[in-house]
Amino acid sequence: MVNEKSARNMSFDDLEKVYHERKRLKSSIDLTSDANVDEGIEPDGSGAALRNQVRQQQQYNATLVRVKEENSAMKDDLDDAKDDLEIAHETVTQQAVATDSWQGRFDEVAELALAAGVDPQAIAEIRNRSLASGK
Repeated sequence: MVNEKSARNMSFDDLEKVYHERKRLKSSIDLTSDANVDEGIEPDGSGAALRNQVRQQQQYNATLVRVKEENSAMKDDLDDAKDDLEIAHETVTQQAVATDSWQGRFDEVAELALAAGVDPQAIAEIRNRSLASGK
């Protein structure tokens, strides 16, 4: 028996073969039974159910292609975001190293200034000055 899920994976020729085989066997179906009967063939033999299955398969295939394309685009976007994040991380690391270097240099200059007799209060004001002051 072909159900909807397995029909999605079949080609048109395969579905047509199933259709004709069912059409040939439909005279042997027990109509007095309440058993689950596959709806693959219309009683009039028109093949509307087969055409419906083919249409559903085509829709499924189109959806699958669209989803795969979206997935590929999303992976490309993710790769780009990872690259951007790596660049940002490198930049922040370089900035931290530069800031530490300048802080060490300022500490050395401050020690020299104190040894030369510069007012410690003036050095503290410079050290604690807000970056927002622009000085």
